[in-house]
Amino acid sequence: MKRSLILCLLLVFIAVASNGVCATYDNLVENGGFESFDGSGPGSWSVYKKIPGWTATSGSGIEVEKSGVVVASKSGDYHVELDSHNNSSMTQSVTLGEGDYELSFWYQPRTPTVGDNTIVYSVAGLFTDSMLDIRNSQTGWEKVTQAFSVETAKNYDLTFAAGGLSNSLGGFIDDVSLTAVRSSNPTATPIPSSLGLLLSGVAGFAVLRRKKVMN
Repeated sequence: MKRSLILCLLLVFIAVASNGVCATYDNLVENGGFESFDGSGPGSWSVYKKIPGWTATSGSGIEVEKSGVVVASKSGDYHVELDSHNNSSMTQSVTLGEGDYELSFWYQPRTPTVGDNTIVYSVAGLFTDSMLDIRNSQTGWEKVTQAFSVETAKNYDLTFAAGGLSNSLGGFIDDVSLTAVRSSNPTATPIPSSLGLLLSGVAGFAVLRRKKVMN
């Protein structure tokens, strides 16, 4: 019995430690799938200065296209093209604490013309990168990921911008996600209340078992 109790407690504490070290968290991006609007979404496509979560920061605005008008969306009913009437960009402010993060999104070039579909993406002050259109549009959607670290907790601007030819035809993006991938201070991870009850129950069972043996 004693060995079983020790093993049980050991497994519980390993679970607590693992929860702090390799926990994953919710998507920090609002409207990353471009499915929310102030009103109804476009019947085919439309250019916006602002949609929930995102604000156009250069160019004509954010072109939101309905799935199937040019290509099928990666998921849901809509996706974004940032070369609307001309090269444009959109930005969302995200609050990030200290720790490690992963940005991901799905990308697809619209045209087979080299230099026409580039998407530049960045978190201000932390990194800037781009998805170059070295394939044609028949390759379909491709997932792009970017890992980065934050040393100073504050609000950061997440930006996507068209970087190819400014001709109203550019790369598509969909399903933008930004998640924390590791706790910045795993030793401070609180024990969930349900786990505390479990530990109390195990301890109580041990006391009752001891009394029974003694009797």
